[in-house]
Amino acid sequence: VSAFCLTTSAWAGQAQMSPEALKAAADSAYAGKDYVSAARHYESLLKKGIDVEALYNLGNAYYRMANLPKAIVCYERALRYAPSHEDAAYNLRACRAKAGVPQEQEGGMFFVVWAKNEIYGHSADEWAVRALIAFAIAGAALLLSRRLTRRWLRRLLRVVMSLAVVVLLVSIVSAALAHHAFTDNRRAVVMKPVDVTDESGRKLPTPLLPGQTVKTGETSGKNKTAITTLDGKVSGWTDSHCLEAI
Repeated sequence: VSAFCLTTSAWAGQAQMSPEALKAAADSAYAGKDYVSAARHYESLLKKGIDVEALYNLGNAYYRMANLPKAIVCYERALRYAPSHEDAAYNLRACRAKAGVPQEQEGGMFFVVWAKNEIYGHSADEWAVRALIAFAIAGAALLLSRRLTRRWLRRLLRVVMSLAVVVLLVSIVSAALAHHAFTDNRRAVVMKPVDVTDESGRKLPTPLLPGQTVKTGETSGKNKTAITTLDGKVSGWTDSHCLEAI
């Protein structure tokens, strides 16, 4: 009973701590190699709002505790909010390699895969900033081209304006696609080994591995979720309890 009361008091104290205090406590615990406490503080911090660095550090804490599936979930979530986070991307690849999970990529033609990586490798906010910069450049070029008298300078400014307009349109479309991918990102990480079955309930020969990221679909009343691996080679139904949504 005493232990329960102490634990409850500790949780209540964490809930009342400010985000700054929680972050300081988490960073201090991580620096002192108390990864269990660090993870607990980071999780309390994330309950108060999304913090990409807290997600990244939480992944590091789980990695230090050898909980690779949870670390992969944290890195995946960090990259969902900040697709250009290079450290999270690097640690995600390292976790997958250590867990023996293949570095899966979505299939398709080279140009299509490259375009998707470029578009979804940046957040909607980053594309919006690029669109604003391109809009400003196009507007400035238009104004200057009307004031200058030299023909070659006016032609040059028109070329700059045309390129800026192209960048503006591409950025707007990319921002819309990135935002749609963020709001409709139905993916999950496999937390423990689990089999995949087809529509008839027959077990498929390729089970899912802990730390593997899959696309998720509809859920049946029997705690089964439709999944597809990122490379599209395995598709079927698996136990919902073995998945953690990103």
